[in-house]
Amino acid sequence: MIEIIVIGLVSGFLGALTGSGSLISIPALIFLGFPPQTAIATNRLGTLGRSLGSIPLFWKAKKVDIEMVPILIILSIIASIIGGMALVTLSTELITTVLGIILLCCAPIYAFSNRIDTKRELSDKMKIIGYTAYFFVMILTTMTGGLGLIVFTIFTFLFGLRIVDAIATDSVPSAILYVLSISIFAYHGLIDYVTGSILFVSMTAGGYIGARTALMKNNQWIKYVIATFIFLAGIKLV
Repeated sequence: MIEIIVIGLVSGFLGALTGSGSLISIPALIFLGFPPQTAIATNRLGTLGRSLGSIPLFWKAKKVDIEMVPILIILSIIASIIGGMALVTLSTELITTVLGIILLCCAPIYAFSNRIDTKRELSDKMKIIGYTAYFFVMILTTMTGGLGLIVFTIFTFLFGLRIVDAIATDSVPSAILYVLSISIFAYHGLIDYVTGSILFVSMTAGGYIGARTALMKNNQWIKYVIATFIFLAGIKLV
């Protein structure tokens, strides 16, 4: 039980900062003996808690891009249904390998680009590309878990959001995706509810602390944390 609490706190905290705490929690659950599908499904309860712990702070600080949220929610609903059903039947090994290579390519861009934390106005064409990429990646996120860093990359590069705004805006549609995918996973009996409940509480606390940290001034260091996690995530997936 203590191990689950620690996993929840750490992954919740880092998830609120980087969008991908599941890169810690899912492998940790598998290491503790959970089958991969059960680990992904059970972890989803925790990530819902993380979102609920961070959204109020981001919303109060006006970091959520309200104009984007309705479209992102619609895409998340469709993606969660497709990805949730696919998890039950499809193997994800090839998918995670390809995504790992993508992450390894993104890591140095985050670390050395000065444009990552600068608000940019992008063309409608670029936004359409962004929404399309977001939709397909959210399907894969439902199937594999732990791909929030790719979603985060879409928000910063294709939508031109600043780091904290990207984290905040992503948290809202992600919460919708978590609720729907949990319903699908529950229907197929993939969730360990005792472990999931502990993760829910501990990730809620970790998400709250992580959100407060993300909202602090002079948080340029966050992009280096993100770059490090992207690199480590890429190695893990490959």
